[in-house]
Order: sequence, then C-alpha cells, then structure tokens
Amino acid sequence: MDYGKVVPRRCGWGWVIGLIVGLWAAPVLLIFATPSGANVAKSLDISCLYAWVRSILGGMPSGVVPSGMSAGRRWAICLPQANTPVQAHSVLKAEWAFQANPQIQTEAVARPAWAPQATPFVQAHRVAQAAPGGSSQNRSGQPLDSAGLGLAWSGGRADRQTARAPKRAPWPQLQQNAQRHGHSPDEVPPPYRARWVWFGPDHILRNRESKQAAGWDADLRSQEGRNLPMPKELPFCFAGSMQPICVGGRLFVGDCQGNVYALDADDGRTIWTAEQPGGSLWPGVATESIVVFCSVLGYVTAWRAADGQQLWQFDTGKSITSAPALVGDRIYVASQSGRVHALRLSDGQEIWRSQDLDAPIQGGLCVAHGKVYVGTEAMEAVALDAQTGQILARSEKLMGQSFRMTWPVAVADRILFTTVPIICVGSEYINDSVIAGKFEPVGWDPNLKPAYPDVQTEQAALRRWLRGEGKVWEIHFALRADNLKKDYILATGVTEGCGMPPHPPAIDYKGRPLLWWASAHGTIIRKCGFGTNFTIDISTFDLLSGDRLLIDNGRFADQTTETDNLYAMSTGGKYLYLRQNFRGTSAINLETSEHFRISAIYRRWDGGGWHSPINYAQGDGDTVRVPRTPTPSEGRVPPIIAEGKLYFTEHFAVTCVETAQ
Repeated sequence: MDYGKVVPRRCGWGWVIGLIVGLWAAPVLLIFATPSGANVAKSLDISCLYAWVRSILGGMPSGVVPSGMSAGRRWAICLPQANTPVQAHSVLKAEWAFQANPQIQTEAVARPAWAPQATPFVQAHRVAQAAPGGSSQNRSGQPLDSAGLGLAWSGGRADRQTARAPKRAPWPQLQQNAQRHGHSPDEVPPPYRARWVWFGPDHILRNRESKQAAGWDADLRSQEGRNLPMPKELPFCFAGSMQPICVGGRLFVGDCQGNVYALDADDGRTIWTAEQPGGSLWPGVATESIVVFCSVLGYVTAWRAADGQQLWQFDTGKSITSAPALVGDRIYVASQSGRVHALRLSDGQEIWRSQDLDAPIQGGLCVAHGKVYVGTEAMEAVALDAQTGQILARSEKLMGQSFRMTWPVAVADRILFTTVPIICVGSEYINDSVIAGKFEPVGWDPNLKPAYPDVQTEQAALRRWLRGEGKVWEIHFALRADNLKKDYILATGVTEGCGMPPHPPAIDYKGRPLLWWASAHGTIIRKCGFGTNFTIDISTFDLLSGDRLLIDNGRFADQTTETDNLYAMSTGGKYLYLRQNFRGTSAINLETSEHFRISAIYRRWDGGGWHSPINYAQGDGDTVRVPRTPTPSEGRVPPIIAEGKLYFTEHFAVTCVETAQ
C-alpha cells in the first residue's frame, strides 16, 4: 500500500491540463494558490482537489500527494500527536488532510526511546539507540509505517466529517498508557460543573443544566448550606487508588467488595455489573471489546466490554496490589509472588512468567523500550524483556521502605521510580533545616529565612544533604532505561510520609515530567499551608542532569498545599489536574498559572473552606454526611480525561465533570 508519493517542486501535467481546460480555470488555481484557499476548499468539501492543486503549484514543501485519490474516495493521512518522527522522514505540515489523531498510540516496545513523547522538551534528551523488537501499531491493532503514520480510508460525507474531527483520546489504563504518562492531548477547560454523580446502579444524579431530557432533573449546583440528595449508606466503596478507565464511551471501575461496573460515560447509567472475587484496588485495562481487572486474591479476569460476559480468568496465586499494563494484545501483571506475568489479552493465555525476583511486588509497573520495569520490596528496580520475561537489568538498592501505591514512569531515556520514605515521621519541616542552612531541626518559625539566594545554590545544598546525613529522605530516582543506573540525585526534598507515599510524576503537554519540590523559590505555589516555612512547588527537571527547571508564568496559582497532604497529577492539553480525596480536585493552566477549583467532598471541613463547583454536602455545622460505606483502602490517583470530560472516584461515588456551557 502506497502511503503517498513525493512530488518534486516543478511544473507538471497540472499546468498542461489547466491550459487545455481554458482560462476559466485560472481564477480557481489562483484562489487555491493562497492560504485562504483552504477555507474555500473546506466549505465546498473539496479539500482533496485543493491539496492536489497546491502540490502542483509548489505550495506544499516536497509535495506530499496521496496515491489512490479518485472521485468517490480519498486517503486521509493522519499524523499522531508526536509528529517529530514524521518530520524526521520529511513529511511536513500540509493544509489539507493532516490532523493530530489521538486514536493512534504506538507501542512503546517498538519505538525509539524518545518516541513515546516526541516534544521539544524530550527532543533535547533523545536517546541514540532505538528500542528492540516489535512492530508499531495503532489502537485498532493496524501496523504503522516507520514514520508513525496511520492510514485511514474514507468514502462518504460522514466519513469525511469524522476525518476532520478525530475521536477524543481514550484512557484505557492507569495514567492513560503503559509508560504511565498521565497525559491526554484533550483538555477540559473551566468553568466546571458536575454532569452526573453515580452512587450505585440505583442512584444516579444527572445535572438538569447538562441536558434537557427525562431523568436529567438534579440540581447539582454548590451553594452554602446545601446538600445533594444522596443515599445514607452504600454496600460498596472504592479504594483511593481506583482510577476509572474509559474506552469507546464506556467507563469501567471496580469496588473493594467484589464487583466491576461498566457505566455509560455520557449519562452514568449502569451498562452491566460483574463479580470480581476479592475486589480490586487499582484500575484494570480496556479496549473497545475487552476489559480486564485484577483482584486482591490474585485473579486476572476478562469480560466482554459490551455486555459483561466473562471471557477468561487467570490465577497468579498471590495477591495483586497494583495496576496491570496493556501494550497491544499483551497484558503485564505483577503480584506479591514476586513474579511478573505476560498474558494474551484475547484469551488469557500465559505467554511468559518471570523468575522469582526475590521479593514481593506491591507497587506498579510500566512498559517502555521493549522492557517491563518494576520495583520489588527488596528495594530494587528490575527491567525484564517484554517479549520473554528475561531479567535484563537490576538497580542498586534504592532508599526507601516500599514501592507500595506508587508506579514507575518512563520518559525519554529515564525510568522514574518513587519510593515510600519513613512513614511514622512524615515530612513536616524535614526540608526546612537544609533550606535555611541550619544544623539543627526547626519547626514553625515565621521569621525563618532561606539561606540560598537562588534555585541553583539551594539544589546544591539539598544534594549534599541527600548524599550524606539526609540520605534516608531520597524519594525520586531517575534511572537510565538501558541499565537502571543512577547517575544523579533528584533533589526534590521529601514530601508526604504520613501514611501516604510521594506522588509519581505526570508528563505535561511539552513532555516535561512534573514533580513536587521543597523549596524557598516557588514559581507556581507561593506558600505552603502547613508543614514548612517555605513552599512545596511544582517544577520539572533536566533529564540529562536532574537539575530543577522552574515553570514561571509571572504569577502564582491560588493552590493550597501541605507537605504531607499533596495531590496526584494528570494533564490534559495545557491543564494540570490535581486530586486528593480529602482536599478535592482542581486545575492549573500551565501557560498562565490560573487556578480553578473543581470539587471537594464538603464545603467546610477541618477548619477550612473548600467551596467548589462540586460539593456533595455542607460539612462542618451540618448533620448531613456523604454516604456511609465499608472502610476503603487508601491511595491517591488523579482524575482521568476522556470523552471531553473529567472522571474520578470518591470512596462513595463516581463523578463526571464537564465544562459548563
């Protein structure tokens, strides 16, 4: 199949045909020779003719012209979002059928190490060697050519409309992809409102402002003294780590009591419910035809996405306390047996089982560069061959007590691991002694001043501390993807610790890994509300050196933070979405630092005000509480971005958020 031929810049048969046809064609050619001709062609639905004429006139560099173009059909060449590999193959931007297509997601095991996030930020940190094995595919399983192009055929007007407005990106697994980037190209901009809230199959509140239809009759506005009409008690709960997944207009979640639910992403109705022995703490994986969840009892179970019919079940033999990863037709699952399993999605057949990695596996895994990366409770990071399960690399022992409730993140040539620090102490004021240049512990002191005038000298001091007496507080590790070696210290300082681990990074729209940083030099977060005399800021870092890089938009975001009560991160377009079950959900525009509240369980709680577009109840000063549930397992995950909306679980509900029109 010919994806397109390159036509040199020269006069061709088009001019000859134009002369033969006559002078009446000249105005058309002149219009099409200008950029405004694209709008004319679009309005007349003759974009293909426009592209052909432009290629003849030399308006498209190197003249990429689709072969197979004829009167009733056209070939639509869709670029994936990360179009840098395409540029490397001299396929430049065209004004006709090129479109960013979020449906195309290449398998990490088949792309160069820089390909998972080909952005200007990551291009500066490219890896020279390509990843081994495999062939790139799009989400439908169709192969991609070496440039990462997807070829789609469209014949009728409806298909042409679809080609101009690609489907929104799904969220098929934890943090959207197997690299755990936590990013979608789509964004849900403010202002926000609840579209629906699901309290179980028999109790759904649908916002009357979202749709004029039967069943959409709930007033979900947040007002002082107001409580939503909620059930008083529910027989189920969601773990704090249960992030919804969404594919094909269906939302999937699993509860702690042993059920998996498929919900309609648009209206929240329950499509089906299936039993899941032992319940689930983490999200599963999904395609448009199959959904898979893992249970605490060690079962991996697949259901048909449309109707919930069970397709297969695999028993790992030990408890599963992390999320699986999906790449192509292969699922990767780690269990507390200390082994990783590769299963075939279609039938559950075990493809390989790793050898015993010498310690249980509580935390998550990621897949990139043809490898599966996972941390064991012996505090080692391990790289396995994604095709065979063979051990390819082990790290030195990393500082920390566990990998529980964390997951590694692959970006460029680095695998970013997060570990759990000393739990009983927490992180309150731990960093302040270093930042203030003191040699003794400090507490709350409004007169305490930073000892270092800039980020560079402050980072140097934190690195010296983490190499020496503060080494037990190192929590983030940027290991080389090829051999899991650590060649620098990420001087973020310590965060969290009171029962909750630090948060793994999310990747933003520029390909930058975002982390929380203890500092006296904040650019997004002005002042931390508790646990430090300084701040816990949001910044990125140089992947080559580990040096902190500020995100400075000239203003602060109105976001409150506490050293041991921070937020999990995901990104959609230019927005950073933050969430924790206690303080709620909010968004920050990464280009302007504008801050927008989205949700909080109570309007007033714990001595503070959390008035948001979505509040389920008043809280302090009122007797109404959210539904009583069984005690949920802890965890912290951000909202997902899918179907043009945000989705997240509370321990008592699933909530859909939309832009208020």
